[in-house]
Amino acid sequence: IEKYLLEKINNKFKTNIQSSNKLFEKYIQKENNGQVFIDFFIPKREKEQFEYIFKVLKDITVLDPAVGSGHFLIAVLKIIEQYYFNLRSLGIINWSNYKIREHIISNNLFGVDIENEVIEITKHRLISMLSDLINNLSDHKKLPNINSNYRVGNAIIGFIRQSEITNPLYTNVNDCFYEEIKSVFQTHKDLRKITLTEKEKKAMLLNLKPFHWFYEFPEVILKGGFDVIIENPPYISNKQLSPLEKAIYQKRFKTPKGLLNTFGIFIERSIKLCHSDSKISYIVHKNIIRSNNYDLLRKYLLENTKIEEIIDLGAGAFEFVTAETVIIIITARAPPEDHKILILANFPEQRCFTPRELSIKHILQKTFLEQDNYNINLNLQNEELEIINYIKENKDCELKKYFEAKTCIATGDDEKFLADHKVNNSFKKTLRGKNIGRFFIDFNELYVNYEKKALHRARDEKIFQKPEKLIMQTIANNLTVAYDNKNYYPLSTCIAIIPKDDLDNKFSIKYLL
Repeated sequence: IEKYLLEKINNKFKTNIQSSNKLFEKYIQKENNGQVFIDFFIPKREKEQFEYIFKVLKDITVLDPAVGSGHFLIAVLKIIEQYYFNLRSLGIINWSNYKIREHIISNNLFGVDIENEVIEITKHRLISMLSDLINNLSDHKKLPNINSNYRVGNAIIGFIRQSEITNPLYTNVNDCFYEEIKSVFQTHKDLRKITLTEKEKKAMLLNLKPFHWFYEFPEVILKGGFDVIIENPPYISNKQLSPLEKAIYQKRFKTPKGLLNTFGIFIERSIKLCHSDSKISYIVHKNIIRSNNYDLLRKYLLENTKIEEIIDLGAGAFEFVTAETVIIIITARAPPEDHKILILANFPEQRCFTPRELSIKHILQKTFLEQDNYNINLNLQNEELEIINYIKENKDCELKKYFEAKTCIATGDDEKFLADHKVNNSFKKTLRGKNIGRFFIDFNELYVNYEKKALHRARDEKIFQKPEKLIMQTIANNLTVAYDNKNYYPLSTCIAIIPKDDLDNKFSIKYLL
């Protein structure tokens, strides 16, 4: 919200204001005892800036497309309120606390969730926050109807804009959407097996709760989209998705790859819900910047959005969440050639090409488009890039000429295919990424039932039967690789690096390690 406001102000007044707080603090002084001193002599130009802040705030649209508990929207409410309180202190507005909160809840905030109960809880929490202020009003007000701002539906299934409808013969928007996707019943391998009537197919689609944005939020979409989106994209795994969901995502989105999940699809969808000045803030698993499963998503973000900041929060930043997380803030338009991403990370101090102490740096966004799999390596330093580029320009050969990296086994159902002992000869010693250390393997008596036809993704057994291979964690701050000559059958959180079949013996894979 701050970034959106500052960009609007700076573009309007040709200024370079870096913080709205500093702008307000020139005229609002808060003492330690809680007293507030106001300087009402505001130069004309700065008064115009404050008036413009009010104009922007009054009309700002902020969306959480997966509301959950509603915490994000409530946090946004409090942030926007503080701007209004400052404007009121300066005499720009004379709104009461009730009027401020009522306006934000009714006009600025928007939320969607597939669960009706979740939306009802969110509405109840917001109305409760508003009703808390009623007792302080002399003119008792009727609580507003906020149903139109907080809606139930599947945010990633449905139309965004009416222009997406290619067959406008149907009056019902769900019928139009069915016409757009019905071909998947013939093309998707799992749906082809099902014999259904047209009525049953439509019922399957309706059961997914399609959400058509131009229909539910017409004023926002006609304006071009939301101004700000904040989200923690839900992660619904491949095995939790129905065949129809998978088919729709593959047909209507650009970035899904391999085992589908909704995490990346929400990110792609949010960009399309915006106009070119919009700001989006994601709180996401760190996999997004480094896992091969998200290389197409990274490419999409790097080419189509201006990544403002990446903030590495590390592990355990949130209660009950042990995974590493990052905050990514973007503007929903392609970046200029010279755009640099601000990267903030807390790294322990080590040597070159390893993590650092607390780091604040800027790296050209296009640099990451030049990296393998578009990896966004937060460890990169400009001096290292110079070394890497020098090596690339002066290399005699590339490692990929002699070695290849292979993804490993995805069971599709770990409970079914994994065991803590060797049940029979089809069970093979296996490893997860966490069993791979730097130069060592910590085998934890885990076995995988290697039934090629039953496994979701078995991979060619030749990979695992190589006399020598390297096994690498797919998710790690640093390269974490170990040597294997015991024919492990690793799982999908590992990558196997093997010599090519035509490689002569003069190249040792140990040298690569």
